[in-house]
Amino acid sequence: MTPRERLVTVRENSPKEEVLALLHKHRIEKVLVIDDDFALKGMITVKDFQKATEFRGPARTSGRAARRCRRRHQSDTLDRVAALRERAWT
Repeated sequence: MTPRERLVTVRENSPKEEVLALLHKHRIEKVLVIDDDFALKGMITVKDFQKATEFRGPARTSGRAARRCRRRHQSDTLDRVAALRERAWT
């Protein structure tokens, strides 16, 4: 088991640059996220950063833009479903 002082850790809400620097410096794929009491809160992996840059969808946009997008789709959804149902049953 790795001794506590040799673990590579970051605090919660650490900047992205700090995490990336630790991953690169220690040539590891995972960094442990801890709180002030050294309790494990999670883990950040290299894949997390890769996925965040590859899959920039509505979840990555601002809250206002995501709400607008949802509203736009919800306003005519029921009408479209009714039209599809009519076409399918006739």
